[in-house]
Amino acid sequence: MAERARIAQLRETMSRLGVDAFLISQPESRRYLSGFTGQDHPPMDSAGYLFITQSESVLLTDSRTAGQAENEAPYFEVRRIEDKLSQRSEEHTPEL
Repeated sequence: MAERARIAQLRETMSRLGVDAFLISQPESRRYLSGFTGQDHPPMDSAGYLFITQSESVLLTDSRTAGQAENEAPYFEVRRIEDKLSQRSEEHTPEL
């Protein structure tokens, strides 16, 4: 429940500042906002990104952690990316 309130607060701030979308890649921030505890795979790959707009909350991840993401982040739509997230996330964000 805390994650839902945090997302609502972020959306209020985004609206006030005129921000259309917010991309979160930092693991601690990702966990704080979604509850997703997936571990990054340094140095080049992330366990996931959060993409938040006024109407959508999306967690981009790969097949290694998709099931975990679906269980831990129930307020997010989980989208699987099969290549390195750092290389492919831009292909999914324009859809939002």
